[in-house]
Amino acid sequence: RRHIGLAKELDKTLVIHDRDAHDDVVRVLLDEGPPDRVVFHCFSGSPEMARELLDLGWYLGFDGPVTYKNARRAPEVAAVTPLDRMLIETDSPYMTPVPHRGGVEGRSRGAVGPRHTGKRQASVPHIRIKRAPDPAGQALCSVP
Repeated sequence: RRHIGLAKELDKTLVIHDRDAHDDVVRVLLDEGPPDRVVFHCFSGSPEMARELLDLGWYLGFDGPVTYKNARRAPEVAAVTPLDRMLIETDSPYMTPVPHRGGVEGRSRGAVGPRHTGKRQASVPHIRIKRAPDPAGQALCSVP
């Protein structure tokens, strides 16, 4: 709750890494009144939850786990996420995307995250990425 208040007071984006607490997090945000900009970093919820967050005007972040073979929900979530609400992130070195997952190379090359995450997202029908994100880790967009 203090984090929400601080984001509002300083007019900053509230970044949330919610894991297995989707309903509780949304309830607290709505109880407190969210700041103008909310990002669900490393989103792991369902397409239904994504729709709820998107309807509230919030952003969803996708990173390394969307490249994992067992990441079945991520393409479904991406399919309901408008491009202007989708953030391609890196959470390296701990959530390094395939093909760099699990090795020393992945831990030392955090900037590869957005490239592989972007390529994976581009396999979703409504998403077209003209070029992969810059491997130097430059931000391609920011939350307004």
